[in-house]
Amino acid sequence: MIVFLIVACILIKGGSEPLYQGRTLSGWLEDLDEGKAGEVRKRANAVLIEAAGKAAPHFVETLRAKDSRLKLLAIGLAQKQNIINLRFQTARMRREQGIADFSRFRVGAIPVLTNLLEDPSLAVEAARTLSGIGSEATFHLIQALDHTNDQVKIAAALGLDCIYANGVRFQKLVARPGWQGMFPTNAVVAALVKLLNVKTPEVSASAAFALGEMREQPRIVIPALTECLEMTTNSRVLQAVADALGKFAHDAVTAVPSLQFVIYDTDPAVRNVAARALEKIEGRKPSDWNTKGK
Repeated sequence: MIVFLIVACILIKGGSEPLYQGRTLSGWLEDLDEGKAGEVRKRANAVLIEAAGKAAPHFVETLRAKDSRLKLLAIGLAQKQNIINLRFQTARMRREQGIADFSRFRVGAIPVLTNLLEDPSLAVEAARTLSGIGSEATFHLIQALDHTNDQVKIAAALGLDCIYANGVRFQKLVARPGWQGMFPTNAVVAALVKLLNVKTPEVSASAAFALGEMREQPRIVIPALTECLEMTTNSRVLQAVADALGKFAHDAVTAVPSLQFVIYDTDPAVRNVAARALEKIEGRKPSDWNTKGK
């Protein structure tokens, strides 16, 4: 037991963030602010690209890492004892931390991540990391919606919604004079609407979820969601689309006839989501609808 605990301690180690040309990462990131002079921002951008390039090999190694059987055995044995309190980091935990850390390079990380999108084994993680960068990665996530890997498409759709939620929606709630932003809403909505018609249910559902969360361009999105609702029989897609329509509230009144049909679906989960959507749109309680089927 003691031997395995020692092995566990050796296998588990942490690191610290290095300096980049004598400054912390936070310091360089502050130089990217819109209020900074153009030369200052340009310099910060160059430093971040260089720093991300140097950090890329370790980042890729972290993404590819897997726990050895010896480490898993050591973790299992250590967790059965209460003599020494040990904190373990599995390969999955390190991978998640690595994604969070690398995304902090922001624009500097984009060249590395766009290259990793071409690697079938790392493309999903690359898309997830892009999602954490912020609005600078929006264009690349839009492109990722056309990726051959469906999981990359899902990660990109959810990433665009995350960027919208953390940036655009916040800016609408908290006015900031002169703020222009870098989120091309029209292009994002058009790309997500296109995904509603793909054959993979998980992809369509992710697109519907993102569109419902954004609630942008109802004149375009609501007809597209309604058509998807009428054309699909997949329970997951039906739930995602009905829920998205409900989030548009009264703006989605034209979708009511289609939702009324869906409340008779054979899947009780679909019926319940459709009933809640109708309540949000028309103000009628779910109990007003017969959701038990014809």
